[in-house]
Amino acid sequence: MRLSKSSIQTYLSCPKAYILHKEYGDSSKKLIEEGQSIDSRIGLEIHRLIETYRDDLSYWENVEAVSSCLRDDGISKDKLNKFITCAKNFLNYKQYVGRDDLIEYPFEVEINGIEFIGRFDRVHDDIIIDWKTSKVPNNIDNDIQCIIYEQVYKKIFKKQPRVILVSLLQDKEVAFQHTKFSSIFFSDIVPYVYNGIKENNFPRTGAFNGACYLCAYQAECGL
Repeated sequence: MRLSKSSIQTYLSCPKAYILHKEYGDSSKKLIEEGQSIDSRIGLEIHRLIETYRDDLSYWENVEAVSSCLRDDGISKDKLNKFITCAKNFLNYKQYVGRDDLIEYPFEVEINGIEFIGRFDRVHDDIIIDWKTSKVPNNIDNDIQCIIYEQVYKKIFKKQPRVILVSLLQDKEVAFQHTKFSSIFFSDIVPYVYNGIKENNFPRTGAFNGACYLCAYQAECGL
C-alpha cells in the first residue's frame, strides 16, 4: 500500500470519501461550485509558468499569452485578476529559483514500513518550495504535506531541509517548524490510516465534521 498526502487527508476527513475516490477516480468528480474548476486551472497555469521561468521578459510574454487564452475562454474579471496577481507576486520570490533546482521532483519513499508517494514543486538549495494560488494559514507546523516533505527529503538526501509554503495570492511565505506532532504523525496518525484501509474500515464520518459539504462523491455515497 502506498500513501500520499491527499489520501491521508481524505481518509482523516472521511474514510468513505477515500474509498469512493479509489473506486471512481478523479474523472467522476462533480464540481460543486463552478469556480472550483477555474481555480484549479489557474493553479495549473501558474505552476507551468513558474516551471518554465527563465527571465522576466519571456515570463511576462507567457503570462500575456495565457491571459489571452483565459479571456477567450470567458473567464470572469475577478478570476483573471487572481491569475495576474499570482503571476505578478511570483517575481517577489525569485530568490527561490535557480537553474539547478529540482522541479516537480517525484518521490516514493518508505518510512516506518509504509510507502509515501508525492512530488516536490521545487527544491532550491535544500529548501522545499510549495507554490499556492490560494490562501495559506499563518502556522503550518501541523500541515500533513509539510511533515511528509521534511521526512521524505531527509530520507532521500540525508539533509535537513527547510519547507516553505508560498501563497502567490497573498504574497506571503510561511515556514514550517518541526514540532512534536511531526513524530506523532508517523507513530500514531499514519498507522491509524494504514490499518483502517487495510481492514476495509470506511465509515461516513464526513457527515459529522462538515466534509460532505464540498465532497465530489455525494451521489455515489448516497447522502
